[in-house]
Amino acid sequence: MRTKKLFNSIFLSFAAAAMAMLGFVLSSTKSFLPSTNAAFTEYTKIKNTLPEYLELSGGVASTQDKSIVLLDGSKSTYTLTIGSKVITMQDSEGNVKNNYGYLPDQGNADEYYLFNFTSSLSLYKDITNKELANLSSSNNLLLDTPIDTFASDHDEAINVTGLGKAPQKLEVNFTLGSEFAPPVESQDEDENPITVEEGLYTLVIPMTVYHTTDGGVTYTTVTEDAQIEYTFMIFNSSTYFTSGLQNATMDNVTSVALSNNSGFSRFYYYNYTTTALPKFSYNPYAYQITINFVDYNETNHYMKVEYNGNNFSVLDKNGKPVTQNYIMTGINDNGQAYITFNELGSYDISFEYLYLVEKEDGTSEIFELPFDELDTEDATLQYNKAQRLYIYGYQAMYTNFNEPVNPSTNQPYSRELKTISDDGTSFSQAADITAGFREFIKDNNPSLS
Repeated sequence: MRTKKLFNSIFLSFAAAAMAMLGFVLSSTKSFLPSTNAAFTEYTKIKNTLPEYLELSGGVASTQDKSIVLLDGSKSTYTLTIGSKVITMQDSEGNVKNNYGYLPDQGNADEYYLFNFTSSLSLYKDITNKELANLSSSNNLLLDTPIDTFASDHDEAINVTGLGKAPQKLEVNFTLGSEFAPPVESQDEDENPITVEEGLYTLVIPMTVYHTTDGGVTYTTVTEDAQIEYTFMIFNSSTYFTSGLQNATMDNVTSVALSNNSGFSRFYYYNYTTTALPKFSYNPYAYQITINFVDYNETNHYMKVEYNGNNFSVLDKNGKPVTQNYIMTGINDNGQAYITFNELGSYDISFEYLYLVEKEDGTSEIFELPFDELDTEDATLQYNKAQRLYIYGYQAMYTNFNEPVNPSTNQPYSRELKTISDDGTSFSQAADITAGFREFIKDNNPSLS
């Protein structure tokens, strides 16, 4: 009776037929996107609406709305310019002179913009353009910096009829440092940057804009005493990427680097030849990880890993908690988060990028960084891609027919016979064939232990 009860309760099956060849896993490339659900954490996004005559240059890359900047080390400079073009005019005596301005159409010399800057700039840290209304001038990092530090006339400038003054060019340079430092007086604009720490900033530019479509016969004041409110985040590229790859590590695996034209940056392989499981470590305040797991039955399992500073949440495509331990999470001694993997199949690991702002009032806010919009042709970002882990081999499974059935298949759940440690980083008492063979070899060859 005991034997009959045992076999009524436990059914052993081996995944060898499905997983004997790695080629099966290599062919499993199914994926899907999560649906929108209130259970997912929503992060703040920066939004800029900027005029075409505001030009940005330098840095590794910038997003389409010019909100994210990566600099390659402290020697790199990010430059904001208004009125950088040279427009040829004649003075009252018919002499040809040059003024700074902007031509929207290089083929039409009759239409251009001229600019004048008379008020000081303002720069605020950890403040977006939506939060400016409640600020006082004491928050302005450029409070004592005169506008002449950034605005200048052309060497051949002439007063423009109808304006009573010469138009100006504005140039603001940013570079990264360990602390904020305003620009110093210098004749060389390239040696006159604003030094900022990594983070979130809003630059306010008061200005007057003049527009002509008839070659300067008449001018229209486009915005009287208007101002641009430009919010941006600036980082050293090494904060998120090293040699083009995300600052995350995968331990206890064999790693293969892929070519630039691959859809993945890395392949990792693991087959239970060590009791230490594959362990992926990362900064949970800089990256949010999404995993698409394809098991040996070619079933997709979507998992988004969120961290709130105290606890992890592993959510499915509908924002519901994932109850199966396809992965396990934890915090390393150095404060880095980790994810471990223990099931046969393939795991596609995708990245979203985050920035945590801790404000003076004690509150914090997490911003989403759309690095997927950045220029991946740049060497700093060439591996800004997903990574894939393959776990392959043979694994013993059992089915307990006394347990409730899986509602998605109407069949009992299949479970494996190995034991995962409490922290999820290793396994023991394994019944998978690969691990058992390893133990047999070690027992008969003490020198390999």
